[in-house]
Amino acid sequence: MKYTNGIRKLIVNADDFGLHHSINEAVEDAHQNGILTSASLVVNGESFEKAIAIAKRNKKLGVGIHLTLNGENPVASVSQIPSLIGLIPTHVDSHRHIHLFPPVFRVVKEVLRKHNLTKVRFLNVPFSDYFYGNFSKVIMERFLKLSIFSKDKNMQSPDYFYGAFNSGSIDFKYFKKTIIKLRPGISEINFHPGKNNVLLKEKYGIWEKRYHWKCNWEREYNILLNPDIKTLIQKHNISIINHLEIKGVRD
Repeated sequence: MKYTNGIRKLIVNADDFGLHHSINEAVEDAHQNGILTSASLVVNGESFEKAIAIAKRNKKLGVGIHLTLNGENPVASVSQIPSLIGLIPTHVDSHRHIHLFPPVFRVVKEVLRKHNLTKVRFLNVPFSDYFYGNFSKVIMERFLKLSIFSKDKNMQSPDYFYGAFNSGSIDFKYFKKTIIKLRPGISEINFHPGKNNVLLKEKYGIWEKRYHWKCNWEREYNILLNPDIKTLIQKHNISIINHLEIKGVRD
């Protein structure tokens, strides 16, 4: 869809909410004192219940479901997850974007319909981000993008997704460039904030070997609190929103 008014809106999301108390603390702090507007909840995370408490006392924080079918131990079928969290999810996404694999996506679509959910993450990565990805990541992104052809007409998603190729390792320079060059419409950028790299690496360092994925939780947390970033967003007239506000931006 063409955007003639030039409005730019940005969803600033944190994945892995509920996975660890260090991540929970970072999410709440970055929401209250930084620019974080949204978080994706790991229902089978060890700090799930504390994350729910944080969500309930931070009413403006959009909280969605972060399907984790290839990470933590499952606690229920995908179809049961929305009723488990005791909140109305603002969106659905997943660990390693597994929800976009065609066999999984077929199930996810049914869950969305059943629970009247319409917001789901799709990968529409701007070309400028391709320079941050190696060949295998680029090929995988192109493959996962095929799921958009199965997208239900009632599904809604941001127009652009940033941080797919440097997931977990976003730095100030990259985010500053993203803000300055943000396209008209709705964009989402995804962070993995945490307050303690040592604790988190002890627990999840295996991800580096398993997924070839390195994460600097503290750096991403500090970016979300950086006052220069907040000033830059205001300077470029960018509104930060959560997934609930997607509808109507195009009107």
